[in-house]
Amino acid sequence: MHLTRKQSGLFPSSAPLSPISQIASLNFKIPLSHLKYNFPLDLTKERVRMLDHIILTLSDVERSLKFYAAALKPLKIKMSEPYKGADGHPDLWGFGDGQKTFFWLKQGQPDPASIHWGFIAENNKAVDAFYNAAIAAGAKNNISPRARLEYYPGYYAADVFDPDGYTFEAVHKS
Repeated sequence: MHLTRKQSGLFPSSAPLSPISQIASLNFKIPLSHLKYNFPLDLTKERVRMLDHIILTLSDVERSLKFYAAALKPLKIKMSEPYKGADGHPDLWGFGDGQKTFFWLKQGQPDPASIHWGFIAENNKAVDAFYNAAIAAGAKNNISPRARLEYYPGYYAADVFDPDGYTFEAVHKS
């Protein structure tokens, strides 16, 4: 849905509203003139990332390193250098995109019911490749690759269970 400023009831102009403006005008009925910041960002073309990292506790780090290295390869996520813990901080093994490490693994007691996450895929083919690689590496199917119209149009994803029973997905949003 794309609204103009006039349709929002807040402005006389018929210029299109940005996605953030639509949220502000529809969900909160806040005139944009009252907002402190102006966001010229087009959320349909750029992704806003607000999560810096995640640390996942696993029962067998060596097994999980092999699994995640294979499963995440189609998403261009690879293992980076491990972090040697000190002063009470655990040893960590990280994965990232070559510029930033954002997915960390540590040894411990898993709690699969506590979290679900999704990795961004470039396109639907990358979702399919992730799914096939994860299954080949030992994942169990949760939801095979498909459009998830129940969420919204353009959501395409595949969910798998890792060796400890965590469920995670690769998702492409167009």
